[in-house]
Amino acid sequence: MSGPLSDKFWGIGIVGAVVHVLFWIFSLVIDALLVSRGDSGAVWHAASGFTFALACLIFTILGLLVLLVIIITHWATQGIADGAIPPFLTTLVTGSVKITVALTLALVVNLVPGAGYAAGADMDADHAWHEQRWLLMLSLIAKVFLTEILANNIFWGGSYTTNNSIRY
Repeated sequence: MSGPLSDKFWGIGIVGAVVHVLFWIFSLVIDALLVSRGDSGAVWHAASGFTFALACLIFTILGLLVLLVIIITHWATQGIADGAIPPFLTTLVTGSVKITVALTLALVVNLVPGAGYAAGADMDADHAWHEQRWLLMLSLIAKVFLTEILANNIFWGGSYTTNNSIRY
């Protein structure tokens, strides 16, 4: 959950939660668009670019599914105390997003002019390249924001032992 929501800062928490959800949706849509284009261009073989784009989508879905499990657990129980989410779960969420940042960056760096996905009869190669470049940049921007949102929520939650006076 959003850090401010758990501390009863409703206005800030709702805005933060909505922004968080919108970035997840935006990331999924952009990744799906990249996969739907098939060839992610670049100096690689078309199948390699597609594989990178598909890996981005899979890791984004993995991070989102783990986050949804955490949220459902929070709602279905008495709530998860600040900082009480097991580290391996937060690692799955944050790590998956960071992996997609690296994969997207690799695609951006290796995208050469005119090597975009296969342009259809209604689109020339330059237009396809520009469109693909924008999709990759938007994906990268969304993933960087997701990384920061997750980091800030984890920081806001703090340590379980500090917040709950329990020692292991």
